Amino acid sequence: MIFSRYFKSGAKALDSEAEAWVRRIQSGQATRRDALALREWCAHSDAHAAAFERARRAWVDIGQAGRAFRAAHPRAAAAALARPGRRVLLRAGLAGAGAAAAAAALPPLGWWASLEGLGADYSTAVGEQRTVDWDGGQAVVELDARTRMNVADGPRRLELLEGQAAITCAEQGQGLTVAAGAGEILLDAASVGLRRSGDEVTVTCLRGRVDIRHPSRELALEAGQQARYGAVAVTAPARADLEQAMGWREGMLVFRDMPLAEAVAEINRYRPGRIMVLDDALAARRVSGRFQIARLDLAIDRIREAFGAHVRQLPKGIVLLS
Repeated sequence: MIFSRYFKSGAKALDSEAEAWVRRIQSGQATRRDALALREWCAHSDAHAAAFERARRAWVDIGQAGRAFRAAHPRAAAAALARPGRRVLLRAGLAGAGAAAAAAALPPLGWWASLEGLGADYSTAVGEQRTVDWDGGQAVVELDARTRMNVADGPRRLELLEGQAAITCAEQGQGLTVAAGAGEILLDAASVGLRRSGDEVTVTCLRGRVDIRHPSRELALEAGQQARYGAVAVTAPARADLEQAMGWREGMLVFRDMPLAEAVAEINRYRPGRIMVLDDALAARRVSGRFQIARLDLAIDRIREAFGAHVRQLPKGIVLLS
């Protein structure tokens, strides 16, 4: 019990420090020295980095909701701003129009585009893809949109912090190790597709053989196989849907019977602005289809036609679905 209270209080302390960093960076008065100090703070431990990421995402989500509300309800937003003594807290519970009115008091988010890659050696922004010849060309790393990757401690080691990547190690004897979440992926004369979202990691063997080391077990994947793992367990190898897993390399997003909420979250990784699903029943509807990353607004039209959804277009690329 004592240890439980200790870890909870430690996590709360980190969250408070992370929120303070977010407020400092967002204040408009932050300097380059502040940004470097924040990077050092995030690098202190995985827990520090995770706390900052939670705080950053919470602030971004609140700010986007506020901008959407200001555009749709300018009078209510003005009234929210005019209330004397009103304070907006980062971790306040948000629901409905009242939440958006509170969020309307938040200032513009000017720093986040430059902070997306904070603490990462390689990073990509929304809609950006990048190819890196790593370690003198011994390995090729393709980064998808909103991906962060570090060169980890130790020989020929990388760490996937967030997002997805394809890594090719062409020559035998020039293998490398990629840390992602609770596990490690080893490849030598092989290609692998990796996706990480929080603790959840998907590993797709594209060529050759890759090995997964996880606290719960070790297993090997052959070309065309896929496995997933989290903090606790690893799934058994299964046949991969390569078009869905790696379609981004060809400029395509492929959905197979996916909840609309998840499909929209994926679209938001590539499209400027944000699509928000305001209706729970709509969010649960299943969607299948292939969409060009370069023309993702067509996906909004498909959603309208397929589900009879009401679509409201707002400034700055914000779209409300209900």
